[in-house]
Amino acid sequence: MALHKRAFTLIELLTVIAIIALLIAILFPVFAQAREKARQVTCLSNTRNFGAAFQQYVQDYDEAFPQRVPFINDEATTAIYDQYGFFTSPPNARPPEPETPVPGRRGYWSNTIQAYLRNYQVFQCPSAVPVEITTDYRFVVWFSYQFNSLLGAYELAGVLNPAKCLLMTEVYGNAAPIVFGSHEPRLTRLIGSYPWRYVPPSSQQCGTTATFYWWARPEDGQLVLPGDVRVHTGGTNYLHVDGHAKWQRNPGHWEQSAWRSVDPSSGRYLEFWVDQTAEGPCAPYLFRPIVQ
Repeated sequence: MALHKRAFTLIELLTVIAIIALLIAILFPVFAQAREKARQVTCLSNTRNFGAAFQQYVQDYDEAFPQRVPFINDEATTAIYDQYGFFTSPPNARPPEPETPVPGRRGYWSNTIQAYLRNYQVFQCPSAVPVEITTDYRFVVWFSYQFNSLLGAYELAGVLNPAKCLLMTEVYGNAAPIVFGSHEPRLTRLIGSYPWRYVPPSSQQCGTTATFYWWARPEDGQLVLPGDVRVHTGGTNYLHVDGHAKWQRNPGHWEQSAWRSVDPSSGRYLEFWVDQTAEGPCAPYLFRPIVQ
């Protein structure tokens, strides 16, 4: 007797296809989360490398932190445009400065710690995208991490709580500006001579007034910085002065996160935690060297 092979019916085929599509719809977000988790781990490793580099720098320079942009006041050899850049050698050092009278590289904090990092790729978080905020591209370095500029000219002993005060953060979230060096917050009130130092507020008025920069393209005014500060599964990585790094959800409690509120659609921060006086808000809270 002849045997007849039974084929799948159309209903059965459609059922199998529907099950496969359902499984794909369920698993794709899981795979995406797993990939982002891997990028988050790489980013955390980058911040720990920065922590080790800063610690070595501090030990080599009498426990002083690098200045964000060292000042050189020498009009005879340095143009006014370049007076806020301290130059180092050799002449072929990155990034190059061919337009300045002094061959070498600028002494931004990002260059002063290169002796301990020996790697410019670690400045880029794998989850970040490059953002053009300048027309000078003699170098291609993405800066995903921002140095706490309130620590400039400080000594380690002057930081009251190194385990809490922030040393470096992903202030711009998933946006990485292509610049010489990236530091936040920015001082908005001059206090004394350069280098600027953080001055604690009194109960009535601010000592140091500082805020974070927002950047827009000059040609069309489109806002490009900051980016989404929920880049790593709802948060970013934070590096503290004592060298430890950890992930923190944004926005969060004022003891852990820099951000008080975040735009639910864009992920840009709306408010940051600050000192508060009768005069108004002062410096971002966790960035203050006197934070306890």
